[in-house]
Formats: sequence, C-alpha cells, structure tokens
Amino acid sequence: MQQVRIHRADIEGLRALAILAVLAFDTSARWLSGGFAGIGIFFALSGYLITSTVVADLERGAFDLRSFYDRRLRRLLPALLVVLIAVFVAGWFLLFADEYRALGRDMAGAAALDDGRAPTRILGHLWPGAALLPFYVAWPLLLRALRQRPGIVEAVIGVLFASFLAANLSGGWELMAGCGLAVLQRRGWQWQGPGADLATVLGLLLLAAGFALGPPGRWAMLPVLGALLVLSAGPGSWFSRRVLGNPVAVALGLLGYPLYLWHWPLLAFLQVADSTVPTPNERSAAVALTVLLAGATYRFVERPVRRRAGTGALLACAIGVAAIGFGCYRMNGFPGTGLRDSEQQAFLDFFAAEEIEAGCATKCTERDPTRRHAVLLWGDSHAQELYGGLQRSLPADWQILQVARPGCFPDATVAGPSTSDACRQSNWTALQAIAAARPDVVIVAQDRGQLIWHYNVSGKILNGLGVTRTLFLGPTPRWRTGLPTIVARQLWRDTPRRTFVGIDPSQRVLNETLTDRFTTSETMAFVDVMGAFCDRTGCLTYIGDDRRAGLTSGDDSHLRPVASDYLARQVLVRMIVGIIKE
Repeated sequence: MQQVRIHRADIEGLRALAILAVLAFDTSARWLSGGFAGIGIFFALSGYLITSTVVADLERGAFDLRSFYDRRLRRLLPALLVVLIAVFVAGWFLLFADEYRALGRDMAGAAALDDGRAPTRILGHLWPGAALLPFYVAWPLLLRALRQRPGIVEAVIGVLFASFLAANLSGGWELMAGCGLAVLQRRGWQWQGPGADLATVLGLLLLAAGFALGPPGRWAMLPVLGALLVLSAGPGSWFSRRVLGNPVAVALGLLGYPLYLWHWPLLAFLQVADSTVPTPNERSAAVALTVLLAGATYRFVERPVRRRAGTGALLACAIGVAAIGFGCYRMNGFPGTGLRDSEQQAFLDFFAAEEIEAGCATKCTERDPTRRHAVLLWGDSHAQELYGGLQRSLPADWQILQVARPGCFPDATVAGPSTSDACRQSNWTALQAIAAARPDVVIVAQDRGQLIWHYNVSGKILNGLGVTRTLFLGPTPRWRTGLPTIVARQLWRDTPRRTFVGIDPSQRVLNETLTDRFTTSETMAFVDVMGAFCDRTGCLTYIGDDRRAGLTSGDDSHLRPVASDYLARQVLVRMIVGIIKE
C-alpha cells in the first residue's frame, strides 16, 4: 500500500518565511533581531509533518519503517554531502592547518549527522541536523508502539514538551509542539467558523512580535506558536492561499533546506578571508550566491537523487565524506600543503604551542610577612595574564596574590561555598582570601560581562572587607579570528604597528560606555586597558622590533607576556603604587 505524502503550499510558504528570517538574522539585520527563531519554526514544521505522515500511515496499515528512513536519508543527505564537499575543497585553499583540522573533524561528524556541537564557524549551523536525528530514529518507533493506546501519545507529547521547555532545550519543545498539533488534527480537531481567520491573525501578530523582539530566548516561543496557529488554520484560509501559497513563497520553501546549508559557510568564508565583519554589499553578494547555489543544488542534486539513487549509494557517499574529514583531522589539517606550507603557518604554529601564563603557582592566598604590601588578582584567565607583568614590574616590597579560574567571572555577591559549582567556589575562595590577607589593592579582571552596577556592588563589598582600593579592568582588545591569524592572513607583508583590521567594534563600544559611566572614588577606579593599547590609528599588534616575539595577543583577547609587561609598566604599577603614596 502506498504511503502518505503530505504536500501543502502553505507549509512551503512557512518554510520560506522561516529561512528568510534566518538569513536576515545571520546577515546582521538589526531590524529582525529575533530571526534566529526561524530555526524553531523548521523544528515545529518537521514535528508536524513527520507525525502527520506516520500517524496517517499507521491508521491505514501502510507504515513501513525502512521506507520512512529511506525517505529521510534521501531528503537530508544529497544536499548536505554536496555542501560538505564544497566546503572541504574551499578550505584547502583558504584555511590554515588548525582551521582545516577542525573543519575535518566537524565534517566527519556532520556527514554522519551525529555532532550537534560543530564548533567550527564554517559548519556551526549544522546542529539542527544532529538534534533531529534522534527524533527521526525514535519517534516513528514510539508512535508505532503506541498506535493502539489512545491518549498515551498526547500525554507523552505533553510531558516531553513541558520537559524540553523547562530545560530550555532548543529544538525539543518546538518539535513536540508541531507533533501535538498534528495529533490533534488527526484526532479530528479543527477550527470552526471564524476561528481559522482569528487563528491566522493572532499567528501573524505572534510571528511579527517574536521576530522583532528577539534575541533568542523565551521570545523564541512567539514566532513558533504563531507559525503553528497559521498552520492550524489550514490551507484554505485567505492568508494561506494568497500569501503562503504564492508561487514565489512556495519556491523559496522548496529551496529552504539547501538555502540553509549554503548560507552559513559562504558568510563564514567571507569573514575568514577578510578577518572583519562583512560589509552590507558583501553580505548581499553572499545571499545572492546562496540562492543560486541552493537552486542548482535542488534542481541538479536533490530532485534527481530522490528519484534515482539508492539509499545504499547515499550511505556509501556519506561514509566516504566522513572518512575524508576524519583523515584531515588525523593528519592535523594536512600541514605542508597549499596555504599550510608557508612562513605564515610556521608563525601560527608558534602561537598554537604557546600557553597563557598561569600566574601564581603556590601559596597564592597567603601573605608573606617580609613584604609590606600586597595586591590580589581576582577573576578568570584575564586576571591570570596580569601576574607575570606585575611580578616583573612592581617594587620588591609588593606581594602578588591570586585567585583566578579560567572561565569564571568574579562575583562578590556569592553567599557561600559550593561543591558542585567550581566558579562559585572560586569566588568564595577569593572573598575568604581577601578577608584573611587584607591586600592593599584588589584587581578585578574578566573576559566579558563587565557591568557598571556590578562594579559598584563589588567595590562596596570589597571595601567592607578592608580593601583600600579596587581596580576594575575594562575589556582588552578583542580580535575576531585571533591576532596571529589576522596577521598571517591579512597583514603579513607589511604588518602595521597598530591596526583596526579584525578588531571587534562591540568591545570598543563597551569600553567607551564603561569609561564614560564609571565613577572613580577613593575606594575604586577603572583601568582603561583598551586605552593603553589602542588610539585613533588602531590597536597595538606588536611591541618592539620582532613581530613574533612582540605580538600583543596569542589568540583573540589574552595578553601575551610582552603585553602584560607593557600594561603593567604603562598603567597598573602607577595606579597600584600610587595608592600607597596617597
């Protein structure tokens, strides 16, 4: 018996709406800050379609698990494999060894649809495929097992929806919402009279509000629920027929999957090539190329493969692509080939092997009675990096104490120790050390999340613990792809002493805001780190005469020893020692 195929023009139109929202969001359209929720609409539509199809086939006695999996593989693999191969070829010419190695690792996982992390930017958009994989595998089995148990399916959907929503599991609750609507409609529920029109209007309002109110978070519920309301109105409503069913919208919906697959690698490679945020013209060109590639993929790959290729051939291709990616990973990105056989690669290898200074190693919180004064460093790895510069620059009668843990922002409001939260325990240890050691100065440093109100609260608490003055460090210059990579890729032939190429402008805006709003007092002061390294001509790339030895950062933001020395000599020592002189 032939299995059910659901094709509705309004569903394709909703897909088009979702992919347009995602494209707008990923190309930095500020007017659509909630566009990321378009991915949630994809999940909801998948849940709806899969459940509707499987339940309909089960009711007719026509469901075949092997055929279901066969259709899913034919739907997902052809376009994905083409994109992965294209990305791998482009990476051969554009990526350095560490980047290519990471791409190979993630490509192997993506080809098998089993790596939801995809940390490489170029494949960072493939996590929905990994999230959908367990659903495609388990959900039809569950529906088949419960087909003779009325009410149980609805209860399972309700429990899973609530659980995924409570856990803020992206993709999970959206799938269950779509599944729930499908089951309700299969059970005979539908809008009566003007209800369909009201559902459409309310759905459109929720879609508009959710897309406009972003960013992602709880607001993401609005466009997903809005899309489901529009879907629940059925294909016969005016909006579904005239807008969602419009031939242009349907065509975009059919291209939705290849559009999604192509858009992110193109934008990512564009940023890799320039080490900067793509300009509006560049993003527009990337979107246009995305549409062309998606159309070609749909016309010459997806449709022919779905009709002719066997699942075995597709799986063999997927295994081959995964093997190529894994080989690239195991061969460390094929060093010595292409761009990876160059002085630039040797330059990058030097910094890849370099470790961030860990700072204090022993007795980091105990006062040395032979030292008259003490300064305590508190924060994350951005506090640790200050230790070496201060140690080499402070007068001999100053002791440097330290409580710092990578990835842990300083928080003076913690109420007690913790055996389960390492960051909370680190902050509690810092407060206890400050109370016991009573340092003259505390320096608070962190990677991100600097806030004026947090400075004020922390300053009062530390002053109450006997600290003469607290110095709050502002953000360090942040390089979008890492300063070594920017120099190797963009500034190699004539490396300028200062540049804005690759600098994250949001950090500069944050620093300006903190500088303007911070109120200096006898007990606390703001340290303008970016002001020490940047001026109107750019931020320092290297110090001294040797580009490699003097590079200020070995990654995207951490200060190398030479930069730590520079900051200590230019700013910190004066502010620390000056407190005692005052």
